[in-house]
Amino acid sequence: MVEIETILLKSDVMFLHEYRLQETLDLLKTLDQTNVQVLYRLVRCCYQMSKRETKRNVKTELIKNAFQYAQDALKIDNECSEVHAWYAVALDTISEFNGIKERIMKLKDVKYHMMKAIELNPKEPIPFYIYGLFHFGLAELAWYEKLILESIICDPPVGSYEKALESFLQAEKNQPNFYSVNKLMIAKCFIALKNYEKAEVYLKLAVDIQIKNDDDAECHEESKKLLNKIKKYL
Repeated sequence: MVEIETILLKSDVMFLHEYRLQETLDLLKTLDQTNVQVLYRLVRCCYQMSKRETKRNVKTELIKNAFQYAQDALKIDNECSEVHAWYAVALDTISEFNGIKERIMKLKDVKYHMMKAIELNPKEPIPFYIYGLFHFGLAELAWYEKLILESIICDPPVGSYEKALESFLQAEKNQPNFYSVNKLMIAKCFIALKNYEKAEVYLKLAVDIQIKNDDDAECHEESKKLLNKIKKYL
């Protein structure tokens, strides 16, 4: 009988390097779904598939499944960094899908689970990347969106480009080149902070990545566009 660790490693290769999402999902579904190592991988697979899905009914099902897997994992193990990280992603995704008010209402919970993931394993890059996205998203809110946030939540969470940059840089420090989009997000933070020279450095790194999947391809194209856009500031 093949050890579950071996199958999980195989699923990681399929998901992270070969981008065979449906096959990864099918493989994970054959495993013990009381194992949090299986469950958080099911969350991230469903989440990634939902990002690519264009049919609303299929997208809805994937998002709901991701959140259910995340809830199941959290009930089983409240001390696993990956569980908290992907629970935060799943919670934010399903909240956003249910409307802006619902997403705003869940922001504090999302932040809590991101910070818990970092606390449990400060050497992992993914929780810092997710936390960076959280701060970047809040920093990008339009003024009227911030008013809505303040009207719904007492003492709402505040995001900043500085905090987002700190998180993305820490993720890269923890594991260099772990995810192409992290370099793009670092560059976006530097652009927002008007540090175009450093933005150029990270954009060039993002452009030069080896394209292995859809995320890499999109990162490559967006980085090229941003490089052209900031030329006038250099």
